[in-house]
Amino acid sequence: MLPASDESVLGDFDGSSQEHHEVRWKMSRDETGFFASYERGEQVSQLPIRYTFGFSPLQQYLAEVDDGRLQALNIAWDSRSEESGGQRWFHLRESLEEDSPFTWNRHFQNWNGRCAECHSTHVEKTFDRETGDYTTTFSEPNVGCESCHGPAREHVTAARMGEFRPLFNAPDTLSWQFKESSIAASQGEASDAHIDMCGGCHARRSVIGEIAPGADFHDQYDLTFLDPGLYHADGQILDEVFVLGSFLQSRMHGAGVTCMNCHDAHSGQVLFDDNRLCAQCHNPVKYDVVSHTLHKPAAPGAACVDCHMPATTYMLVDDRRDHRFGIPDPALTITHDVPNACNGCHEDKTAEWSAAEIGQKNSTDEFALVHFGLRSLDPLSVPRAIRYVNNANEPVLRRATILAALPMTEETIRVALKQMESDETLLRQAAARKLGEAPAIVRQMTLPSLAGDSQLVVQREAGRSLVSLAGEVSAEDFALVLPQITTYRNSLEPAADLPSAMTEIARIDLNLGRQDDAKLTLQAALRQEPHYVPALLNLADIYREEGEAESAGKLLEKAVEVAPDSGAANHSYGLYLVRQEKTEEALYFLQQATQRADASPRFAYVYAVALDAGNRTAESVEVLRNASKVWPNQFDLLMLEVLYREKTGLLSGIQSPLRALARLAPQEQQVQQRLQRYGVM
Repeated sequence: MLPASDESVLGDFDGSSQEHHEVRWKMSRDETGFFASYERGEQVSQLPIRYTFGFSPLQQYLAEVDDGRLQALNIAWDSRSEESGGQRWFHLRESLEEDSPFTWNRHFQNWNGRCAECHSTHVEKTFDRETGDYTTTFSEPNVGCESCHGPAREHVTAARMGEFRPLFNAPDTLSWQFKESSIAASQGEASDAHIDMCGGCHARRSVIGEIAPGADFHDQYDLTFLDPGLYHADGQILDEVFVLGSFLQSRMHGAGVTCMNCHDAHSGQVLFDDNRLCAQCHNPVKYDVVSHTLHKPAAPGAACVDCHMPATTYMLVDDRRDHRFGIPDPALTITHDVPNACNGCHEDKTAEWSAAEIGQKNSTDEFALVHFGLRSLDPLSVPRAIRYVNNANEPVLRRATILAALPMTEETIRVALKQMESDETLLRQAAARKLGEAPAIVRQMTLPSLAGDSQLVVQREAGRSLVSLAGEVSAEDFALVLPQITTYRNSLEPAADLPSAMTEIARIDLNLGRQDDAKLTLQAALRQEPHYVPALLNLADIYREEGEAESAGKLLEKAVEVAPDSGAANHSYGLYLVRQEKTEEALYFLQQATQRADASPRFAYVYAVALDAGNRTAESVEVLRNASKVWPNQFDLLMLEVLYREKTGLLSGIQSPLRALARLAPQEQQVQQRLQRYGVM
């Protein structure tokens, strides 16, 4: 990030113009600076460009608006060469609705809340929740020495006196030597200091405490697990996740490799731009040969990174490599439709062809296979998942992800309690998160022990899991855990300008009986981002409880309008319409909820019940049958299908759900009765 000047601005501001998504942009400059004119219909805005943002492979521009905000424009300059398709203006999104939260003047394009802390030095965000104003300051607009090395006053003072006093520095990287193996062994003691220094700005995470160079990562940030929508189920990058979550999955990290084994600390560039980079630890006599790469030397595909660090393109021109260092797995593509590096290059070939070329029959990726089972909510995958969690040889982030994804059972509680004693921060955090789904008495008896945990991220996770106890235990017992809940609430304050954090603060206030405060906070969240669906749904719930059905309905209608792809919004609006006795209209939205990416077995169950209530039980059977294909081995879905088949006389297909129930719950009396009744073995 640099002030806009003749030296820093790379884009064409000499009167160029272009139109994207019904908006005309005109870029200009004069003796006072650089400007972008934004025209949509009769709406015209002349925006002063104050800063450039980035330089390669693209450069964005920050415009100044009222109330202390800087907003990133939706168009950017492609700074690549003309030969590479660059030296042009382009829009960062292939499509953009007029009221999208990604529009240049909306929340997702706000620099103060979403960009500043990683692109400038010593940022003080300073946000007024009541007015929505920012008074953000920084010591340097760009990333300076103190961003990574901390305060330099003593260093500078000493230097002026002819003395040397070092800045904070991460320890030296480990040295690597080839001994008996073709993979080098480390010399020295592994350290997470590089992750503490670099990880905060190279991770998908939220800020939970004071950002201080050199401080422990888990006291500053909450790292996102390998969640759906962000990562493929095998851990490959999907959304923009900024490296760390991938790297922590790798065998390299487990062996002690750090950022600086491959990258220059100050330029970020790799130490070598060819296979010498990997040959530092992987003997090229074994690995940089055709028998391993299956490609001729120097040909496309012969580079280690082509197969083990495939790139995904973000922002249309920015290729970023996956730091998971995975092994191509076309067999997993065949069975579970995830990408693989082979077909990333050989787009004209099938995954079956790729599997044959590398001699692969079946995937052996245990994490992927376990994770797929849990993502499809298959309870039969649980024993295998528990074994994975307890396997200390597997990467910690993967084990934590699996633990957090386990269904809540007595066995899951035992696993979580065991991992509460782990030396690994992420496993203790995952245990605290999972116990948040346990019965109140379990939470009350176990989570308070984490109040003294050495890491803030674990303390806050325990506090998050204790929030809902307010309505489940006595006031006296709840008072004992209130300090942990307060720790969690305080950890949200660094992000209290974000709608997500404000919505969570409102949830806490609701559980503490502060409904008026919660309402005000949700209203503030919607001023920040009028289309933030969780805030719309939560505020609608408050209005419904207060008897203001009309106000609730307007919010839910808006949620469906602005986020038609949200299953939660469609489901909530459908239930509202049911309460309004608008059954046919409700069925449409309940159906839509079952077809969205965030659909759940509960949505399908409710839709089927609603169809049955409307005397359309035969349709319910089909809905439940299809739902069981998406979410196999769900007792409630299978049992309801059996009951509705009996009700409608559609008995010809009853054997299939009954066989699934026999595998899932053979001792259940109602299952046993029907197995005998219909002669299912």
